Amino acid sequence: MPAERPFQDIKVVDLSWVVAGPTIGRVLADYGATVIRVETKNKPDTARLTGPFHDSTPGVENSLLYGNVNAGKLGVTLDMSNPFAKEVLLDLVKWADVLIESFSPGVMTKWGMDYENLVEMNPNLIMLSTSLMGESGPHSKFAGFGNIGSALSGYMNIAGWPDKPPKGPFGPYTDFIGPRFSLIALLSALDFQRRTNQGCHIDVSQMESSIQFIAQGVLDYFVNGRVVERIGNHDFQMAPHGVYECLPEENGEKAFIAIAIRNDEEWKRLASIMEGDSLADDERFLKAEDRMNVQDLLDNKLKNWVKDKRAKELETVLQHNGIAAHKVDMSADSIEDPQFNYQNHFLHIDHPIHDETIVEGSRYSLSNEPAIVSRPAPLFGQDNHYVLSSFLNYSAEKIEELQKSGALE
Repeated sequence: MPAERPFQDIKVVDLSWVVAGPTIGRVLADYGATVIRVETKNKPDTARLTGPFHDSTPGVENSLLYGNVNAGKLGVTLDMSNPFAKEVLLDLVKWADVLIESFSPGVMTKWGMDYENLVEMNPNLIMLSTSLMGESGPHSKFAGFGNIGSALSGYMNIAGWPDKPPKGPFGPYTDFIGPRFSLIALLSALDFQRRTNQGCHIDVSQMESSIQFIAQGVLDYFVNGRVVERIGNHDFQMAPHGVYECLPEENGEKAFIAIAIRNDEEWKRLASIMEGDSLADDERFLKAEDRMNVQDLLDNKLKNWVKDKRAKELETVLQHNGIAAHKVDMSADSIEDPQFNYQNHFLHIDHPIHDETIVEGSRYSLSNEPAIVSRPAPLFGQDNHYVLSSFLNYSAEKIEELQKSGALE
């Protein structure tokens, strides 16, 4: 293990749940931070109840989703309806450098744990609140998950086919975008804390973060009054641009290839491979603006051309000729992908119940301080005694009293 890790002195209390909040703490833990995941058994984290599950068996200790975003963290369970549990949480806040929470706006205030109150007991505290709409404003109380965030941010309406209802991106899309913005803001706050010994409150709106990814369409409306419409697999500048069905795999599974032509030269190379000079010199398709007007015709040509070819073999040929193309991967393909394996993206780690579990590696690679996933996600209450005795210096007697009172679950 490296002598020093980037966040090894950072102490984090993680009150967040599902994906958007826990993903932030996961990155900090990967690089050495001590992250304490605080939960309650009375209302289990939605991620604990969301698949996929080990052995396809639902259960609060079986979720691979929960395990993935909480690996490397310590776990404490508190019954927040118990006043003694609140005292424990406040002691953890006094200990911490960072507090992450993703409750609906107002919950922390209801507990008397809004930033104004917490900073009085810990002036250096950085509190990061991540929610669907942000902590303030006319829609701040609007609750929902990432699929709702996708609808609000505009993703749902632009994904799909023009003659069909909106399709939307896969899963709770904004839950995976928001944490990246949160992490950038948090790193800036940690630098500010280091230089000034002052904390701050970071308010992250998943909707506002996510709309950055479609800023081009929003700006087009402001400047030109154009509303982005669904165009299927087509593109606004490139043609042809689509996904086409190839020969089935040897196991009978359907296979597809994605192809994108960025300029006229690439088109000539693709056309030559497809039909030789007759297509490469066809004046109807020489210029991008002309190809944009006949995208359906080009799609049909590509559809007929690839239908009797193997996707992987075609990918190799096209990439060799400098054309952006790739077989559409399934989950099994990702597991076997040589680049993912080279980067150790899928990590096999020991698990106290399942013997072994799999989590994703860090999304970032630092040359001198590699990420280390030191342990799987915590079981309910797994580290209650260790955390309270080692970090809060509670006596064995006090911990036993808390256990008897029901404050610890």
